Amino acid sequence: MSEQLIKLTDPTWFKNVVELYQTLTKQDLHKIYDVYHENVVFRDPIHRVVGVEDLHEYFQAMYKNTTSCHFDIYETFYDKCNAALYWKMTFTNPKIKRGKPILVEGHSLIRGQGDKVIYHRDYYDVGEMVYEHAPVLGFMVRKLKGYIGKCKKS
Repeated sequence: MSEQLIKLTDPTWFKNVVELYQTLTKQDLHKIYDVYHENVVFRDPIHRVVGVEDLHEYFQAMYKNTTSCHFDIYETFYDKCNAALYWKMTFTNPKIKRGKPILVEGHSLIRGQGDKVIYHRDYYDVGEMVYEHAPVLGFMVRKLKGYIGKCKKS
């Protein structure tokens, strides 16, 4: 839990971003405004979003079809203005994997400016998150991953 990951002496931006993702739900997406700088740059393997207003809209769209989403941040590192968060996200979406829970592991590079997050970059396997669960495409992605795995062992 966040109590173990953050200390009173940690920078405000760091404490806020860890707390946000440990507790984020559809109902409190407004907290994004308290954590992110108005000129934030947010990137993940699929999107690039600039500005806190667009980031809020991005999260609203993401959570619209998501039944549940929970982040377990299990490791963190930071210095004055940079941090790495290692997490496991479990989410359900009725359109993916018949609404069954999906676990995705990833990490985030976070940069703080003042008391807010100015840069956030997520790294995760999009195949693990979406592509592997599509009926035909999923079969092909899993086969390809298996083939690549065999090639590395040779």
